[in-house]
Amino acid sequence: MSHKSETWPQLQRPLKFSLFGLDTTGKNTLLKRLSPNHVPSDQAELSPHIKTVLPRPGFSTDVLTNDKLTVTSFWVGGPTDQPLKPYQQQVVRENKDGAILIVDIKDREGLSEIVEKLGWILGELEELRKMPLLVLVNDFPVTTQIPMHVDEVEKAVRAGMANYQKGGERPLTVKKVNVKTGEGVKEAMDWLIDAAGSQSDPAVASPDSAELEKNTKRVG
Repeated sequence: MSHKSETWPQLQRPLKFSLFGLDTTGKNTLLKRLSPNHVPSDQAELSPHIKTVLPRPGFSTDVLTNDKLTVTSFWVGGPTDQPLKPYQQQVVRENKDGAILIVDIKDREGLSEIVEKLGWILGELEELRKMPLLVLVNDFPVTTQIPMHVDEVEKAVRAGMANYQKGGERPLTVKKVNVKTGEGVKEAMDWLIDAAGSQSDPAVASPDSAELEKNTKRVG
């Protein structure tokens, strides 16, 4: 059975976002959550709207495309990451409306690693220094590990970005979500869509009447 996805604002054009994080942080589950008629997260197959692309050997991306959004996801992490840096940066350049970083709420060590990667993926791209960044703190089932607080994640991300980015403050927010259940995902994506619309090339349309809201299609 297909699950209904969220209702997105009326858009003047499709938005293009990049999505990245360490392994097993919920990237594919989020892509499925954003897909039309998304596949329940306990099923293994990906949505037909998600395609795997291999820009070069050793570096693959999963690309979700629908009439509202294009989200290109890639994995970050590990000692072999440095040679892939130009390709990771190119994905971000090609999806310049915004970036999504997803982290595991329990993984403090992983947060330190991803913040370092974030600096040289995003912070070095001077031409995109005002591109919005949405950080999703994915709330996995509680274990013996103490979960991180959103404020802790935000402090680490801002400090890491400050080490690389000089001049201008990037629009940034940190949201706690559960990508499996969908809790908090719509509110987080609404922020990113609004932030993308505030850039020089507006993406979010200003409704002329209540009819636009009424006719906004439900993705899925």
